[in-house]
Amino acid sequence: MATIAPFVSGVSINAGSGVLNWTPTEAQGPSNYVVTVRVFDNGSPSLVSTQSFTIIVNEVNVAPVLTNLNNTLWTVNEQTTITLTNRGSDADVPTNILTYEIVSAPTGATVDPSTGLFSWTPSEAQGPSSNTILVRVFDNGTPTLSATQRFSVVVNEVNSPPVLSSIGDKTVATGQLLSFSNVVNDPDLPAQALSFSLGAGAPAGANVDAASGVFTWTPSSGQSPSTNSLSIRVADDGTPSLSATQTFTVFVVAAIRITDIHPLSASQMSITWETEVGKSYQLEYRDNWNSTPGWQPLSGTQATADGTSRTVTVSTTSSSQRFYRVARSGN
Repeated sequence: MATIAPFVSGVSINAGSGVLNWTPTEAQGPSNYVVTVRVFDNGSPSLVSTQSFTIIVNEVNVAPVLTNLNNTLWTVNEQTTITLTNRGSDADVPTNILTYEIVSAPTGATVDPSTGLFSWTPSEAQGPSSNTILVRVFDNGTPTLSATQRFSVVVNEVNSPPVLSSIGDKTVATGQLLSFSNVVNDPDLPAQALSFSLGAGAPAGANVDAASGVFTWTPSSGQSPSTNSLSIRVADDGTPSLSATQTFTVFVVAAIRITDIHPLSASQMSITWETEVGKSYQLEYRDNWNSTPGWQPLSGTQATADGTSRTVTVSTTSSSQRFYRVARSGN
């Protein structure tokens, strides 16, 4: 009959044949074990013989396991952050250090190498879309071993409101055209169709082009003097439709009246017009009524009025014909 000593967990021996059997556990390697086997007979007296030998258990690296997010599907809105934790495990004793990395993922996605925390904020351009992410975890064993898991993130399209730039207050004289373009930005991709409209209470004749956003108004004599509060709204065609609104004031003043134009010499003439104290005036010209450039400021003629009229001397030798007008700024 055979026995073993000292006791080593898991080691067994067939008492009749002497066959020793052992499968070392993860915790039992690496290490060296001295095993002593004793054989004894059933004679009288029983006699014994022993032999000792050493079993060397090598450390064998075991691959980590990463399955907690495998084949899962997640949903997030564009421009909203999603975080998911990849959790790997490792059966090696002593425990190996695990490190995480992205194998494939959309631009901007990251994973913390120590914690496995996946984070991504899809941009406007990344929605709508369906995205497959592959994450790998590897240990620091010899040789290093790894595991991967794959999961999907669906990015929903979310409508963003258009942004309409502020509109400064305007001043226009009776009979003059007030025109300006509205500046708008819609961050949505793909680009949406935008539509402009005037808010309630706009004065008669005021208009904004629905497609281009160009505002136009030529106040009539019956609309002067007046202070007019207007609003312009721009809406997109998203679902749901979102909009932005800006309000501004238009001051309508009496038309500027030119009271005198007469020649001073063969090369000069004077132009006189009525003014209001504190208002700024500029004489403008153009040489051709129907071509560009349009109205140009005449150098040296801008001034703030300190009386009820102003006279400017202009040269008549610059061109064969010239048109003049007086522009006013300030409310």
